[in-house]
Amino acid sequence: MPAGPLSHRLNQQLWRLRPKRGTPIEGLEQRRVIRVETPTSPQPGWRTVRGQVLDAGSEEGLPGVTVLLKGTTLGVSTSADGSFVLQVPPDGYSTLAISSIGYTTREIALGWLSELTVKLTVDVKQLNEVVVTGLGIERRSASVGYSVSSITVNSLQGKVAGLQIQDASPDSKARVMLRGTRSSTGDGQALIILDGLPFNGQFTDLDPAIIASVNTIKGAQATSLYGAAAANGVLIIKTRKVAPADGPGQDPRLAMRRHFRDYAWWRPLLLTDARGQARTDVVLPDDVTSWDSFVLASDDHGRLGQATGRLRAFKQLRAELATPRFLVAGDRTQLLGKSLNYGFDTARVATTFRAGGQVLGTQNRLVSSVAVDTLTFTAPASAVPDSVTLSFALAQPNGYQDGEQRTLAVLPAGTRETVGTFATLAAADTTVQLVIDPALGEATVRLESDALPLLLSEIEHLQRYAYLCNEQAASKLKALLLERRIRAVQAQPFRGDRAVNFLIRKLLAGRHQPEGLWGTWPNSPVSPWATSHVLEALLDAEKAGYTLKLDRAPVQAFLLRELDAQLSEAATVAALRRQHPAYYRGYYQSADDLIRLLSLLHRLGAPTDYRTYLTRFDRLQTGRQPLDRYLALTALRQQLGLPYQLDTLRRYRLRTQLGGVFYGDTLHASTYYGYLLRGRVGSTLLAYRVLRAAPGHAAELARLRMGLLNLREGGHWTSTFEAAQVLETIGPDLFADGKPATFARAQLSGGLSQTVSEFPFTAKVAATAGSIILHKQGLLPVYATAYQTRWSPAPAPVAGAFTVRTALAGQTGTRVVLRAGQPAELVVTVDVRAEARYVLLEVPIPAGCSYGEPAAPNYLETHREYLRHQTGIFLDQLPIGHHEFRIALQPRFRGRYTVNPARAELVYFPTKFGRSASKQAEVR
Repeated sequence: MPAGPLSHRLNQQLWRLRPKRGTPIEGLEQRRVIRVETPTSPQPGWRTVRGQVLDAGSEEGLPGVTVLLKGTTLGVSTSADGSFVLQVPPDGYSTLAISSIGYTTREIALGWLSELTVKLTVDVKQLNEVVVTGLGIERRSASVGYSVSSITVNSLQGKVAGLQIQDASPDSKARVMLRGTRSSTGDGQALIILDGLPFNGQFTDLDPAIIASVNTIKGAQATSLYGAAAANGVLIIKTRKVAPADGPGQDPRLAMRRHFRDYAWWRPLLLTDARGQARTDVVLPDDVTSWDSFVLASDDHGRLGQATGRLRAFKQLRAELATPRFLVAGDRTQLLGKSLNYGFDTARVATTFRAGGQVLGTQNRLVSSVAVDTLTFTAPASAVPDSVTLSFALAQPNGYQDGEQRTLAVLPAGTRETVGTFATLAAADTTVQLVIDPALGEATVRLESDALPLLLSEIEHLQRYAYLCNEQAASKLKALLLERRIRAVQAQPFRGDRAVNFLIRKLLAGRHQPEGLWGTWPNSPVSPWATSHVLEALLDAEKAGYTLKLDRAPVQAFLLRELDAQLSEAATVAALRRQHPAYYRGYYQSADDLIRLLSLLHRLGAPTDYRTYLTRFDRLQTGRQPLDRYLALTALRQQLGLPYQLDTLRRYRLRTQLGGVFYGDTLHASTYYGYLLRGRVGSTLLAYRVLRAAPGHAAELARLRMGLLNLREGGHWTSTFEAAQVLETIGPDLFADGKPATFARAQLSGGLSQTVSEFPFTAKVAATAGSIILHKQGLLPVYATAYQTRWSPAPAPVAGAFTVRTALAGQTGTRVVLRAGQPAELVVTVDVRAEARYVLLEVPIPAGCSYGEPAAPNYLETHREYLRHQTGIFLDQLPIGHHEFRIALQPRFRGRYTVNPARAELVYFPTKFGRSASKQAEVR
């Protein structure tokens, strides 16, 4: 109000009506402040008392109750379920004073008790009406003599301090204005709150006869409570009774909020009218929050514009319900109902919990700012129905209501169980029966095979590579020579002769001079592995009938000098004495390069005493050799017709979940191929060549081919060199010379009749169809499965393809205890005995927990999905060994919860799985 005579007289009147200092207002209880201190660290010699404070009527825990050691300031407040922990001196004479607003105070003599349960009864004394002033001091309504303006009216204008109603005629919209500080923008219209809700109707629609009271709020206090919309003041109106459902400002949907989500609406195709304006009607979700609006616009000329805005949802008095996001059948949880009062007056409300239409509990409360109700709820023992609807609501005597309703999924206890048949068909002609149980549901049949298109795809992938160093040119040449053989057995024309001749010329021109050998590029130093790779490709082309203009004599002479420099008798003796000739170092110095040198000389047909050189080589070796060097040396002995041993090879044999085999040295790094190939790829290729040269290993070679074909990553092998090495090693064995090849074909009969030649193949079969007979033909393997699913309510742990274990907050047993509000970590360990591809790890979480900050993922993870009831972790590859996966949890709701088993399975063959045991988790 502007300064002036009227302002001066009002201030004098307020001064006369002020309460006299030191004189209590009659009948008004004086403000009570209880100082409570809690030791921050354990006190030596003190004992710990634990307990819970309950409502005597409902038997529910009471939060926020003060537990004080009488005669001291030592105390604590109870948590959401009414529990408390307090340290007391060891005198044996302590007394606890337990008090809470609205309840009678109790005093308990402790003696030597360490645990106790206290029940408080409601205080029947009625509280006088209280108004909270802007200074936060509670007074009786009659004692407030200034601008809260709580009055009973029949006509508003002239009765409320500073209120002006302009154009209050039946035919025009009234403007409500409050004198005092206001926004510099807008029309001065005050915000009207009618029975706790913003009122947007015409002011003349209000019947003065039903108005019980009017309050006004001005200045910074109004904007702090109601936002920028209250910059011109707030007029708070309460009615005597509930207005009709279709009355102004009333919406029956707001009494119970049900629809919650993080987004409001999306309108992608709005067009402006002739005035350049666009409009749309939206229905916001029931979340009481702020909604940010983003507008992007463009005209016919491609000019862009944008704008943002904020819409704030508000309720002066509201109820909120906090529940877990799901429950498992039989779970016992604690529901939290919160009553929030943003007004100035203490509100008298009745709160109610409901499950569907059943009342679970009700309580009368006085809410000044916030009040919390708790209720223990037990989910149905069976998951039928599969959800439960819970609500928490408050109601006032004047008919105002608010509440939240949430529907929780009720999941069955146990786990999905996959049963069925899995078979790996490696032999060229074989038959297997896929059994289907008529007592279970629909069956899924899936067949997979690595067919001919895979090889041709790899060859095409190699040819598309953009660069052409010596290694890449040799790799492309080897791939084209394999394609030529494939096209020949398929009776198809080969159109790559021109490319083959170009690559031959390219490689011959790329030699390093004066040696006449090869590096990775023409100007690169001579490389032993690149020389071997290029000469192998050129010699293969010559063998296939292409013209090779290569003078071998200078190449042989240079390589023989290299051999003598390293493995002559004098050089061998000097090496044994650790004396190295200073006059020539050579290109072939390492043990692996010397094996390459001997093998290359033999391939070129160079005349020399290979047995003697190998004997000298063996004299230089000390200790156990790496697996790949041992295999390369064995392959060389086979080429030379010298004795060799394969007895120790089996110890390096590793399996895949689908029946494939590969070889790997888990103790020593690969040296023969080094960085050129992944360790197990190089070792497996060398093992394949060695076993192919030895009789009686046809079945093992088929398993090795499966293993190598499964070592692709991202649909291809990892480099041009790797692809060329694999293709030239196993490619010729996948078809028979001189006749068309049958790579893989499956004939299904019985419950399903069909011929399958394209993979993968998937079909659904009725449970009553009967078993399926699968007859497979062809050189490539076929992986076959027929499976059905069922629900197991009491699953036992399964250590099958995987062994899965879980630990929650460091506890590995079947019963674990968590502390509400204290972060916990769920650790899943998976032991793998045979390498697996495409694995899904499903990890259920307790219903009383939410997710914490994401834990660091395992480096093998491809993708992680956080669902409300479980975490799904996808892995393209899971090698042999012990693996850990971590999930951060935040226990929130007290109760007892079932944690269903964690499960690891092959995505496409789910009968290959393993699972952990179920757990019972208690959140305290």
